[in-house]
Amino acid sequence: MTNAIARWHQQATDVGSSGESAYANYYRGLSEEYFRKNIELNNELTTTQELVEKYKQEVQKVENKLVNAYTSARLCNTYLKECKKQAQLIMSEFRRNNFDVRVAEQSLTRICALCDQTLLKFAEGGLI
Repeated sequence: MTNAIARWHQQATDVGSSGESAYANYYRGLSEEYFRKNIELNNELTTTQELVEKYKQEVQKVENKLVNAYTSARLCNTYLKECKKQAQLIMSEFRRNNFDVRVAEQSLTRICALCDQTLLKFAEGGLI
C-alpha cells in the first residue's frame, strides 16, 4: 500500500504533470486503497467473529457435557449407596433365613437391577 501511495504522490508532484489530474489520480488512488483495505478488514473481522462464535458454541457443548457427567456421577453415587445397603440387607436376610438360597436369589435380583441402573447412568453421563 505504501508503494502505491508514494507512486501516486510522486506523480502528483512531478513538475511535468498537470496539477489537477495528477492530484485527482493521487486522491482517487488513496480512496480506492482505503476502500480495498476497509473491505479486507471487514472480511477479517467477520471471520474473527465467526471463529469466536464457533468457539463459544464448543465451550457450551463442553460445559453441558460436564454438567451431565456431574449429574450422572451424583446419581450413580446414590445408586451405589443403595446397592451397598441392599447387599447388607441380603446378607442379613440370608443369615436370618438360615442361608435359604431362594431368599438370596430374590435379593440378588434386586441388587442386580440397581447395578444395571447405575451402569446406565454412568453410560448416559459418558463416564464409561
